[in-house]
Amino acid sequence: MICCETNIEIQPEGLFPQNFSQKSICVKNEKEINLVHLNENRIVYEEDLSAENLDLKAANIDISSEIISQQPKSKPHNFETDQLNDKIQIKKFPQSSKKNNFLSLNFSSIQSLVESNFFEKKIDKNINYLNGIDTFGLKITYKNYLSTKAKQEKKILPLLFFIHGVGGSSVTWKHQLKFFGDLGFEIIALDLIGHGKSTKSKDKNDYTFGEICTHVLKIFDIYAKNENVIIAHSYGCSFAVYLSQERYKLIKKLVLISGGLPFPLNYQNFFLDAPLIFFKCIKPFVNCHFYCSAFGQNYQDNYLEAFKISAESLFYTMKGQYWHPIFKKDKYFKDQKVLLIEGENDKFVPYKDAFEMFKGLDNSYLIQIEEGSHMILLEESDVINKLILLFLKDP
Repeated sequence: MICCETNIEIQPEGLFPQNFSQKSICVKNEKEINLVHLNENRIVYEEDLSAENLDLKAANIDISSEIISQQPKSKPHNFETDQLNDKIQIKKFPQSSKKNNFLSLNFSSIQSLVESNFFEKKIDKNINYLNGIDTFGLKITYKNYLSTKAKQEKKILPLLFFIHGVGGSSVTWKHQLKFFGDLGFEIIALDLIGHGKSTKSKDKNDYTFGEICTHVLKIFDIYAKNENVIIAHSYGCSFAVYLSQERYKLIKKLVLISGGLPFPLNYQNFFLDAPLIFFKCIKPFVNCHFYCSAFGQNYQDNYLEAFKISAESLFYTMKGQYWHPIFKKDKYFKDQKVLLIEGENDKFVPYKDAFEMFKGLDNSYLIQIEEGSHMILLEESDVINKLILLFLKDP
């Protein structure tokens, strides 16, 4: 584990698809926000996305592997080789590869998945609890009145707007940008102030929650289409909730990953009460704590490219997570569909926070990933990508 600051240059080339561009938008007093823009002004219709091709890309399936047909059973973990008429196919994997079983499922949307019999179901107070841990490494929670019918109309793919969390950057989304960019979605992924290639401001007032909200809103207003989907992680979920209230007519759906309730993270400790010079001295230990806590033990990747941030910017961002309770719990979203994704072993955002948020929503799914960490968007990128894709295809 690396426990010191490393000066490396973020090089998106090779991480993102060929058809991307980087732009800098001036938001205030010569402060610039960097963003990655994929498939600019490209028009792709939903009906042009082939279900079979999407599933193969999402699951990265080796089509030469052994495939068995399986009818949904009352005990979904029972994978006996039965020759039945159901179209759904499940790959035969070792017991330890449960997530690959999920990646092999061929459903058109999350709605069709939850309406199947692949999960053990429990209903309590109008909430459905679907336990697929033994089979797919997933738990899904949703409400009874979620089901809707798809409208038969030709629709353009929505713009995907990505917001990262504290200490991250647009590179945090490298797997998602590559996956959805290749599918033809127009994408905006920004670097928050002080992060990635955005301006490293020396003014602490540029890092308050309210000020960053104005940055995010300005970028959104420049690039927003008629239909947009916000995809956010960790602290970025708070800005997503803010956008959902300010521009609710333009935001169709939201995906909130490792976010929980839209309140400040619990960084109110003596490190932030100390002078900045002291924080600069302990920054290597802060880095080490983050890497040890945010990632699972078995994760191996060059994550440094996504988490290059100065001690000053990190310090001010963390201290800036104070704001008045502008969110009303019963009015987070207005007629918007929400997908909440949480890791079982997230040490920063407890599952109970996401569940509390879920209970106040009328149109949402809450999915827990077995053994998932806070950085599940990197560690479980295939699963995350497929869940988002199924959600985007929901009516």
